Amino acid sequence: MDKLLAVTTGIGQPLRPEDWEFIQNKTKEALGAIVTGLMGHTGTCIITGLVPTAGDGTMSVTAGILFIDNELFYVPAAFLSGYTETQSLYLVPDITTTELRTFKDLSDHDVYESRQYAVELASSCPPGGIPFPALNLLSMVTQEVVSHVPAPAAQLLKYATVTYAVSELHNARTLVTAQGAGTAIKVVSISAWIVPTSTVNVGVQNLDVMYLTDELHAHIGSFPNNFIESATSKMQDMLPEPSEMYVNNSVHVQLSSGTALNTGSANIKFHIYYVVITL
Repeated sequence: MDKLLAVTTGIGQPLRPEDWEFIQNKTKEALGAIVTGLMGHTGTCIITGLVPTAGDGTMSVTAGILFIDNELFYVPAAFLSGYTETQSLYLVPDITTTELRTFKDLSDHDVYESRQYAVELASSCPPGGIPFPALNLLSMVTQEVVSHVPAPAAQLLKYATVTYAVSELHNARTLVTAQGAGTAIKVVSISAWIVPTSTVNVGVQNLDVMYLTDELHAHIGSFPNNFIESATSKMQDMLPEPSEMYVNNSVHVQLSSGTALNTGSANIKFHIYYVVITL
């Protein structure tokens, strides 16, 4: 990494504005080299955080770090209401300046620039915005127990929503279909919104979410019995457990014992964020 040579012997080294630009540019180049090396390709990606969760008319996103054009940008957490399925998430620049100072020519200028991105909901891409589903995730697969899946390439964040009656869930129902040979699905987050017509009774069963192939299955997580048998509408989030993944897998949901409900009626709407790993 190139650097500015600092002479510290007290001989009055002349410093110019372009010297500070040199330092900033070389730091950006170093960061860019590290991140693109980890990604295995150039482009924009999420370094950490930015996990979305959809509710009934709401959308929340955790705080995170975004990498764009050799720069790291902080993205504050967001809770957005008025969400409809015709809208999408976008990240938009949020640039502000502070620290007003008077220069030698008596002109005033801000000298600090806060460079962030903010999360917005919109029906079309705002000026300068980045569609959230188009963002790649920096691979964190090596932190999990993964078998039968070679080292992944780029991961593209996707979103799906599907509704099932609880009476249908004694059989395995699809949340995300398999994406084809040479790919694997990795669930990022799942939210479920239950709307009971009358309180259901499913015995002691939970609601299991799993990866499936024609021959293999792996548990992702569960929604508890007291959620399924809720007497009122409510939402619950589920973050996936560390789990095995398989080539050409799908994501399914099913009551844990495969037993049909005894009484009552309710619908559950699932919101799933996931990545498709290209092998």
